[in-house]
Amino acid sequence: MGVIDAKNEENRYVVPAVVKALAILEFFTTDSGPHTISEVSRLMKLPLSSTNTLLRSLHYCGYLTREGNRGAFRLTGKVMALAHTAQGEINLASMGEPYLKSLRKETRFTALLAVRDQDNVVFVAKARGESLVQLNAHVGQSLPMYCSTAGRSILAHLSRDEAAAILNEVELVRQTPNTVTSVPEFLDLLEKFKKRGYSEDREEYSVGIRGIGAPIFDHSGRVTSAVAVAGGVSDYRGRKMEIVKQVQRCARAISRRLGKA
Repeated sequence: MGVIDAKNEENRYVVPAVVKALAILEFFTTDSGPHTISEVSRLMKLPLSSTNTLLRSLHYCGYLTREGNRGAFRLTGKVMALAHTAQGEINLASMGEPYLKSLRKETRFTALLAVRDQDNVVFVAKARGESLVQLNAHVGQSLPMYCSTAGRSILAHLSRDEAAAILNEVELVRQTPNTVTSVPEFLDLLEKFKKRGYSEDREEYSVGIRGIGAPIFDHSGRVTSAVAVAGGVSDYRGRKMEIVKQVQRCARAISRRLGKA
């Protein structure tokens, strides 16, 4: 963050507070946090009082969220939404649609692409499958990460502490008799998903429907989104590992398009 040259005619209308706020957003994009007010103040060499005001303003506008016992801040999906709008060539939804259609053709299941938005996932693309049993999901729908297969793939590749913080912020509602409602049990389940490289939903969100998901990573190796398929339980019989490989292959292909080596 450079010093504003007040003598430069072009800088006479520059608002220092706005410059500092944008610098804070840039800081969070390179060091996603979470960070407390005092940490941001120290790392950015800003006065504690103005740092407090700026962070709370960005939180009020929806660009930062607070989490954990320390009340630390981190970026929200609003910044990602702005970036996707500005960088139309890297629009995940339109870029991912051909991959979803291919996955739908291979599996005959409904294929979904979802992005993280704070503690939720938002479906940004969908290719409807042939299964008689259909998941009630639509583009633009937001769900807690714990109760969607795509969201579970994202959760599984966050740190255990971050996943625990997200799970502790929401109520694990029992959607079906199979729904896991214990945070420790759910964290153990996420560990299994991470080791396997795919997530599952065994009739935990909707009776009669199973899902398989895989994480998508961006150029920095950070999990940003996920792809998943959903279909009737009977349609999975004898095909599970074949479907797992197809979902993983789709997720890897999209990750490569996003710059993942």
